[in-house]
Amino acid sequence: MKRFKKVLGVVVCVAVLLGVFSLSVSANEALQPTLTVAGNASVTVVPDVAIVTFSIRTLADDPVASQEQNRARSNEIYAALEAIGIRESEIQTQWYNIRRHYDWETSSEMVPVEWDWYGNPIRFAPNPWGEPVFAGYETFHSVAVTLNNVDVDASMVGRVLDVSIAHGANMAGGFHFTLSPERRETSYLEALAIATTNARSRAETVAGPLGISNLRPIVINIENVRVNIPGVAATIQDSWGWDVSFSQAEMRAGSSANVWFDDVQISTELTPISPGEVSVFANVSIIFTF
Repeated sequence: MKRFKKVLGVVVCVAVLLGVFSLSVSANEALQPTLTVAGNASVTVVPDVAIVTFSIRTLADDPVASQEQNRARSNEIYAALEAIGIRESEIQTQWYNIRRHYDWETSSEMVPVEWDWYGNPIRFAPNPWGEPVFAGYETFHSVAVTLNNVDVDASMVGRVLDVSIAHGANMAGGFHFTLSPERRETSYLEALAIATTNARSRAETVAGPLGISNLRPIVINIENVRVNIPGVAATIQDSWGWDVSFSQAEMRAGSSANVWFDDVQISTELTPISPGEVSVFANVSIIFTF
C-alpha cells in the first residue's frame, strides 16, 4: 500500500511538472514576436477548353408530339455534330423539360403607370398583359458541347455554333472558355510561387528598416485556386422575340416546321471566335517569427 502511494505521488509530481512545462512553452510561444504578410499574384494563360451551349424548343398541341419534334431535331443536330468530328462523350444534356405553354391575350384595358405624391394615377397606358391562354406543350432541350485544345485551334467553336443553328437549334445560351485540370494546376503553381516570393519580399521590406533579421515562417495559409473566366452570352433565337410569343410565331409561320432554320446553309466562312486569355490567381498569407 505504501509503495502504491509512493508511485502515485511520483506520477502526480511528473504530471504537475509536465503541466507547468506545457504552460511555460505555450506562454513562450504566445510571447514570440510575429509579422504577418500576404502575397498575391496572377498569371495569364490561353484557355484550352471551350463549352458551347444551345437549346432546342418545340411546341405542339400534345406533349407526345412536342417531344417527338424535339427528339427529331436533337437527333439531327447530334448527327451533324458527329459529322464534323464531335464525339458523343463531348455532348451533354444540361436540361430537359416539357411543360404547358401559355400566351397572353392582347388587352385594350388602360392601366396606371404613373402616380402623383398622393398616390393618385396621373398617366395611363394600355395593359401589355391580358389573360393567359393555353397554347400547347413546350419541350425544351439544352445541350452543352465541350471542346478541347482550342488554344491550338478555336475554329471548332464557331463551327459548332453554325452547325447546331443550321440543323434546328433555335436558342444559344452562349459559350465560355476555361482551363483543363492540368493547365489549371500548372498555372496555379506558377502563380503560387510568385505569390510566395511576393510575401517574403514584403516581409523583408518591412523588417529591414526595423532592424529585424532571421525571419522564419511558422504559419502558411494558402487560398484555393481562382480563375477569372469571362463568359460570352449569345442571343441567337428563333423568329419570336420579347414582343412575340413562341406560339404566335408558330401560327404566323403557318406550321411548326417553317419556324426553324431548316433551309439555312452552312457558310464556308465560320463565325470567328477568339479564346483570348484568362487569369489564374494565387493568394498566400504567411506568419513570420524572428
